[in-house]
Amino acid sequence: MKGGKYIAFEIGQETYAVPVGTVREIVRVPELTRVPLAPLYVEGVANLRGEILPVVSLRKRLGLEAKPLDELSRVVVFEKDGEIVGAIVDRMAEAIVLEEGNIERREGIGAEGDFLEGVAKAGDGKKLYLLFNVDKLFEWENQEKQERKGKMLSFEAGEEAGRKEAVTESQLVSFKLGNSVYAIDIRDIQEVIRYTQPTEIPNVPFYVRGIIQRRDGILPVVDLRLKMGMEASAIDEFTKVVVVETSRARVGFVVDCIHKVLRVVESEIKSPPELLEQQLGGELKGIVEVDGEMVLLLNSQKLVSEEVTLLGEEAGRSEREGEVVETRGKENQYVVFALGDELFGVPIEQIQEINRLPEVTRVPHTASFVEGVVNLRGEVIPVIDLRKRFGLPPRGYDEFTRIVVADIGGQKTGFIVDAVKEVGKYPEKDIASSPGILGNKASRFVKGLVKLSEQKMILLLDLGAVLAEEEKEELEKVRKDSKVKDGGKEGSQKKLRRAE
Repeated sequence: MKGGKYIAFEIGQETYAVPVGTVREIVRVPELTRVPLAPLYVEGVANLRGEILPVVSLRKRLGLEAKPLDELSRVVVFEKDGEIVGAIVDRMAEAIVLEEGNIERREGIGAEGDFLEGVAKAGDGKKLYLLFNVDKLFEWENQEKQERKGKMLSFEAGEEAGRKEAVTESQLVSFKLGNSVYAIDIRDIQEVIRYTQPTEIPNVPFYVRGIIQRRDGILPVVDLRLKMGMEASAIDEFTKVVVVETSRARVGFVVDCIHKVLRVVESEIKSPPELLEQQLGGELKGIVEVDGEMVLLLNSQKLVSEEVTLLGEEAGRSEREGEVVETRGKENQYVVFALGDELFGVPIEQIQEINRLPEVTRVPHTASFVEGVVNLRGEVIPVIDLRKRFGLPPRGYDEFTRIVVADIGGQKTGFIVDAVKEVGKYPEKDIASSPGILGNKASRFVKGLVKLSEQKMILLLDLGAVLAEEEKEELEKVRKDSKVKDGGKEGSQKKLRRAE
């Protein structure tokens, strides 16, 4: 009688078996990136040698009691039609051969009936194996496939046209050098990265700290404090390197910390005083006041000499001649922020600005995740706590907490995040589409994943899709009601002043 080969694993007191052809491999439980609002049985996603692997708890999927992972826990990686899913099991059992005559095929066996297609006896008939239906693992709520792998978030021209204001604005990344606030136009910035110790090189200007090897070549690193006539930077966990694209090559500027991402009306940027402009040799592009702070806008193209840019250019040429430069293809820029241990990215096009969390006015009778409204330079903006929206454990606000202001359908909305980590550029080839098994809720706003390493990934969000349509309507009502109250308060104050 013809037999078939099976792989057996255990969950609790039961032993399950699956055809060996459905199993690609079996691995230890990897580090997982949790996905907010995914079905409870989805433990997260992992980077399996460059492939995105959604991982489910088979205990939870079968409606069984959860159990902590231990040294025997394994992930069985199943494959079907080019899709992969990992299932966490308590322990592996054995590889076996089951005779067709010893298999009783039937449906609806117990609470887990949807996933069982029969029972098999082995050996003397005392050992029973529950035959697991692997196909059911690939039947998830969201059956729609992404149009292409690595699809980037796109924003229709109509959304841009929906903005009320036709004024010309500049988006700036501001940073601290000592007690002063400086900024560079975001169009000149490639990315903002963590500081790593550069390799020192001889015969360079005193403000050049050295060079670092990046994925796309050699990056000269300039201490902007020294360049601006200050004491050298004291390196700590806040130190960042702002990578700028000059006309000849990329250059990294060491700054004390990233302050804010700002959007300012260009007409509000004033030319620097003539004396200051002469002293700095064109390095200062303008001055603008934002929230009572004077921000000095630097001309990144004139901050370093040709000698410094040549460090990067020469290295790039040498690599090209050696044919070792990797073709990165199209890149897209994201603001990366943290919620707990997980990293999230939002396309820079969606971001209006990033600020420290101002005073929030609570609004009664709203959804639990609506923290209230803030007055941002005279504009009332509703604020959403992303932790609460994603059902994550609460966390107190601290000095790292930021409010990310995004353009949602032509309206500004603030999102509270634990910390803003960086502004990064990532090639499309490193971005995978969102697995359908994440479910409708999560797949609505998780549009892709950036594979940073074997351990870490960035979940790419569309902030415009974080809220359902009815929630957006409620938010718009909060906005309008707050404007009316604000206007009434101003009117009362004016009447009071006239009476006095």
